[in-house]
Amino acid sequence: MRAYRHLREHDPDDATGLRGEIARYAAKLTDAGVVPPLLGRADDDRVAPRVIVSNALWILLTSPLALWGVLAHALPYRLTAAIVRREHPDLDMKATATLATAAVAFPVLWLAEAALVRWRGGWALTALFIASLAPAGLLAVRWHERMTTLASTIRARLTFRRCREVHRDLFHEGLRLRTRLLERATHLRASAVLAQTAR
Repeated sequence: MRAYRHLREHDPDDATGLRGEIARYAAKLTDAGVVPPLLGRADDDRVAPRVIVSNALWILLTSPLALWGVLAHALPYRLTAAIVRREHPDLDMKATATLATAAVAFPVLWLAEAALVRWRGGWALTALFIASLAPAGLLAVRWHERMTTLASTIRARLTFRRCREVHRDLFHEGLRLRTRLLERATHLRASAVLAQTAR
């Protein structure tokens, strides 16, 4: 990410092209059901079972609080997403627009939810609701990531035997993208240093 930020600041056109390549590469990974822990190692019988078991146990143990986090944040999350989609920001501004919208939408809707809890359950339950918002929300995000990793890992293992070449090609393509990004960022830094020295 540091290399990409440097490239975007000094050569935005090249950064845009590289971002498009990375997006297409990410889509290929999704279509193939490949997750980063298995990229280049899907044929290792020790890796996939470890990923599957660790994620399944984590999901099982954290499900109650994570599901509560999903429920408590569903309305603010959906409202934020709907507003951002309506504004149609470009890709570079989408994260900023999402944060700005969420900074308003989440507290407002949390207050409304807290008022509803106060009306139905009293102050003690309201205090518990407020105290659980942050940890349950963060846990819900991580829970969703783990669920995605688990499903992708299982699919990758089931499809690897007939898609061995696809996995190998994706692995090498990822290495090429990483190398290109680092080379371009290094070249721009060197050029900037030479330009400052020449002054």
